[in-house]
Parts: sequence; structure tokens; C-alpha cells
Amino acid sequence: MEVSSYYDRGRISNIVWTITDKYGYEVDFSLIEQDYFSYELIYNATIIGSVYNILDYKMIADFIKSIKEQINKAKEILTLFFMCIEETCINKNIEFIKNIENIRYENYKYNIKILSETGKKDKLYNMLRLAYWHNNTDKIMIFPHNIIHIIRSIGEFKTVDNTIDFIEKFKKIINLYFKFEEDNIKQNIENSQNINEKTKSAIAISIKNNKEKIYEFFEEYTSSEFNPNESIIEKNFSTDSSTIDEKEDISKEEENLKKMENYYGKTMFDINKLHILEKKYCKDIHHAYKLFFTKGDLSSIKEDYRKNQIEQEQNKNKYEYMSKKEYYDRSIEKLKSIIKQSLAQNENVKNKSYSGNVDARLIYKAEKINDYKIFWKEKRRDEIKFLVDIVIDSSASLLEKQSKLSVQAYIISKALEDLKIENSIKTFNSFMDYTVIKILKDYDDMKSENCFDYFCSGGNRDGLAIDVIGSMSNNMSDYKKMMIIFTDAKPFDVQVLHAIGTKAKKPYQGDIAIDDTANVIRKLRQKNTKVCGIFSGQEEDIGIIRYIYGSDFLHINSVEQLSTKVGRFISDYISNFYE
Repeated sequence: MEVSSYYDRGRISNIVWTITDKYGYEVDFSLIEQDYFSYELIYNATIIGSVYNILDYKMIADFIKSIKEQINKAKEILTLFFMCIEETCINKNIEFIKNIENIRYENYKYNIKILSETGKKDKLYNMLRLAYWHNNTDKIMIFPHNIIHIIRSIGEFKTVDNTIDFIEKFKKIINLYFKFEEDNIKQNIENSQNINEKTKSAIAISIKNNKEKIYEFFEEYTSSEFNPNESIIEKNFSTDSSTIDEKEDISKEEENLKKMENYYGKTMFDINKLHILEKKYCKDIHHAYKLFFTKGDLSSIKEDYRKNQIEQEQNKNKYEYMSKKEYYDRSIEKLKSIIKQSLAQNENVKNKSYSGNVDARLIYKAEKINDYKIFWKEKRRDEIKFLVDIVIDSSASLLEKQSKLSVQAYIISKALEDLKIENSIKTFNSFMDYTVIKILKDYDDMKSENCFDYFCSGGNRDGLAIDVIGSMSNNMSDYKKMMIIFTDAKPFDVQVLHAIGTKAKKPYQGDIAIDDTANVIRKLRQKNTKVCGIFSGQEEDIGIIRYIYGSDFLHINSVEQLSTKVGRFISDYISNFYE
């Protein structure tokens, strides 16, 4: 499997980290890029994560490198080697991760179909794989006896739970099935009518020198001072961290919170404060999920790899701005000019109030619906205070737009800052059971450049995140509030892997997630917050964005249009807000 895109590398790393329960270390992609890994990304990454978890990953990688360098025709040996790895590792993790079995089964069925249609079944390595897939999908195996015997021997790797045992069993397979001379194996296949001469020759590979090289590699490895546990990743989250029980003890929660700090930055709130917030917001479909708030302070991140990764992304965002600085600075001035047009009107305007000149037409509202804003009071337009929340989805689906989005957020925030309009930049994504809310810039900050700290990963539980963010300005009732939300229009938070024995949670996707997000938007509007959804996705998703945000949404063709569109929305809101 070719792992060329940053998005794929991020997805693979997240799955590997989930399986190993350790987060932020650098994942080696050399194994997953081998020809053997023709499965879909999720299952490939699951195998790699399982190798990290059970075997000595470095030994596995070194062996593959050694075989490829020293043996001309290594594909059969490596195919066998990988199947033994798969049998060892995946079967162990099926005991812990509930839905690997289904993912595995679907991959095998698909690959059987593809390989059967290509007409390359006579290759030994392909025949081995077909037999292995058939055996694990309960299909009838019509293969030569020696192939069936090899597959049965691979099945014995289910009981392997350490690297030394793995080596010993693999040496036995090499010794048993890869003979020195063709005559030693002819008896096993002479009665078979389902295999051609080319495959018979392939099965009878003469690899005396090759076998010696394999044995030498393993003997050197096992004779060294070997600690079977040295390659096992230290457990970070608790075994049930992907579905943390709401009744878990405080010490485990504090430990998990520290792990989140090591991945996203220092927490803004302690456990007690988080419990209060979770009790208030994590209800119904969000029940038993967690909240994590951070400003991205990297001082709490201990893993050098993770810290370097974040700094690398920040530098990438800054480079996007600096490489076109003059252009982007002009965009800031243009945006300021657009908004100024609505702010420049200094005439007095009438605004509904709790005191002033009574409007007889509104008196009934006080009696019927307890709405006591039945007076009109004149104010200068420049005395009205506005508050703008810029909220950006920071899930992995937006990785490719990350740098441009960070710059557009900076343009908007900087323009508002210069115009003395209070604003904040907040991002959200989900990771494990946590919805992560990152405050890049708060209302009273003069730090628009923090927008370059925008970083994408994980999923997006839009409803929960927007609900929480919308409440963060509840104590600012004297402001006229706007919330601009950049979204991929696809709320999605589904944990591919979760532990057996824990209560399964409903996947946050499809209609359930869309309805939840739409309800939150309606609730915000009832609190007199002007909400606008902006997305740059496919036209086929416009129906979803319209359902969630109603008529207040903007579809942009490119991220570069974001600041201009937002500027016009803000200007129109300021101009048309008053009756």
C-alpha cells in the first residue's frame, strides 16, 4: 500500500496509537508499504498496530529488509512471513477489538474476488494468499495438499504471543515446506490435477543458501540479550480507554487527562470542572463522552515526536502566509473596508430595550410571553457592541485545507481586531471519547497570529462541540453575537475499534449526527445568536448544509473566498440588525 498523503499517514497513525494505547510517537510506515498489504487502509493499519503491540516491530522490519537484500526470489517467503504475522497479531486483537473480525472478513472476500479475476492464481505467493483467505472465510478449499498443509501450519500461529515463539514456529515452516531439492516435494503434488507445471516448480524452490541466511538472521537475533518486552509499547490509556466508563475512578481519569495533555496541550480545566461541564452537555447521544479544553500550550507535551509534529504543522501554516504575505495583507485591508462601511454610520438608531419610550403595540408580549423589551431606546450605532465567534472544524477530513484555513482565520480575526470588534477563534475535533475544543484566540486576546496553530486530526462531533462553544459567551448578554462555522458538512465521530466487554456507543454519523447538529443550531438562534455555516465541499452536500443551517449558509468554491464572504456576512448583519 502506498502511503503518500499526509491524510493517510495521519489515519494510520491514529489507528496504530489506538491499538497500542500510546499516542504521539512516530509510526514506521515501511511495513505497510510492502506489496503484501493490499487491504483497505483500516485493516492494513490494524495489522501494523497489532505488530507493534505483540511482536518486536524492529525485528520484523529488519528481517524483511535482510530478506529483500540477500534473496533474489523473496516474495514467497515474505508472503508466508506476513501471513504468519497476520495470524499471530490479528487473532490476538480480535479478543480485544470487537469489529476487526468483520473488517477482516470483508477484506478477504473482496481480495478473493479481485485475485480470482486477474488470472494470476498460478503464482505460488498468490495461491498461498487465496488459500489463506478461503480458510478464514469458511469457503471450501480446493488447493494442492501441500498448500493446505502450509495454511494449517499458519493457523498454529494463533497461540503465539511473543517474538521468540514466533521465530521458532516460522523456522519450522521454512524447514518443513521449503526443501533443498525438488525431488523431496514431488510426491506431495504428483497426484494434484489442479496445479500447473509452473506452480509445481515454484513450490519446489531450492533455497539451501537462502534458508541458511534466514537461520543466521534469527540465530543472531535470539542469541543477543533479548528482553521479550522491550518492543512492547508502554500502555498509555487504560484497556477500556476507547469507551471510558463514566464510573471509572478519579486516578484513571486524571491519568487519561494527562495523556490528552501530552497530545493536544495543557488542559484549561481540572477534573471537577470538566465533570460539571460533561454533566451539563454530554447527554443523550453524547452520554459518557468527555470534554477537553486547551489553548494548545505545548509545555505539557512530553513526546518529542508529537511536539515536533505540531510545530511542523504550525510552520507549514506560517509558511503559507509568509509566501503570499503582501496578497494576504491586502485581503485584511479589503475585509476591514467591507466591515467599516456598516460601522461608519454614526446616526442614532432605535433598539428594543427594557427602558425608554414604551411601544403600545408590544405590551401584549410582556403579559403573554414575559418579553419585557417593550421600549425603544436610541443609541449611536458605534455604541453597539458586537461579538464574533469563528468556529472551525479541525477534523482530519480538512487536513488538505489546513494551511489555507489557518490563514483565512487569521485574516478575519486580524481585521476584526483592528476594528476593535471582539472575536474568538475556536476549533473542534474528536479523539477517542474526547471532544477537543481548542481556543486559538479568546475575546480579550490580541493574538490573531495564534490562528497558525490550527491543526487537523480525528473526527468531528459537531453537535456537542458547537453546543459547548455557543455557551462560552453566555455571560456577554450585552453583545450582539455572531457565530461563523466552517464545516465539512459531515458530522462524523465513529470509533472503528472498541473493546469487547464495554458498552457499545451509537455511531455519530448520518441522519443522527445531522439532526443533532441542526437542533443545536436552532437552539443557538433562539438565544439570539446569528449563526452562519460555511463549507467548500461538493455540491451534492449542499442539501445537508441547508438542512443544518437553514438559509444562513455560504457555499464557497475555494478556501481563499472565506474571508471575503465572511466579511460581507458580518457587514450585512451589522447593517440590517436594527429594526
